[in-house]
Amino acid sequence: MIGMNSLNIVLWSVQGFLALFFLAAGAPKLIGRGIERWTGFSDLDRKLVVFIGIAEILGASGLVLPMATGVLPCLTPLAAIGQLSATSKPFL
Repeated sequence: MIGMNSLNIVLWSVQGFLALFFLAAGAPKLIGRGIERWTGFSDLDRKLVVFIGIAEILGASGLVLPMATGVLPCLTPLAAIGQLSATSKPFL
């Protein structure tokens, strides 16, 4: 871990945790197993649930891949802001 300071390690840990969180939330929506047990999703159209799952999985990859690959790393904070706005909207 030469050249990595403690703030960088914390940021990567948070990014990884959030990416796993959104990946774990999006995968069942794509697969469709057990979705009837989730509150609110049994009333929605299947296409909308799949769209939400795809958006969560793309958001999870957007949190990690740009910085990890070095290709347009400025997209990582934008993905984080997008995920924050998407998840906090129901609470506002």
